[in-house]
Amino acid sequence: KVQIPANTTLQWAHLHGSKSPVLYEQSDRACPLRFLGTTKELPPFVFGYGKHKCPGQFLAQIELLLTMKAFLCNFDFSLEPDQNTDPSIPFSSPKSGLKLQLTKRE
Repeated sequence: KVQIPANTTLQWAHLHGSKSPVLYEQSDRACPLRFLGTTKELPPFVFGYGKHKCPGQFLAQIELLLTMKAFLCNFDFSLEPDQNTDPSIPFSSPKSGLKLQLTKRE
């Protein structure tokens, strides 16, 4: 039994929750594709929740969108010549990873 004194502030350890092997396979690796096609409801650990939710959440999302737009507008993306993927499968990639060439647009 744990007793927590009145007026004690409790906080969630976001880094620990975001890397929980209970919630995420290979939780110690950066794998953004893990969220594609999932029907599992995952808690929003990254920005927090409730009245203590990060006020910069929407700014961070807009910055990410603008960064991706800048990359897509200023660079051409192509596969390295030795990369073989199956075009009928979205997001298919070799087990060793997908090697891309970025070429700055004129």
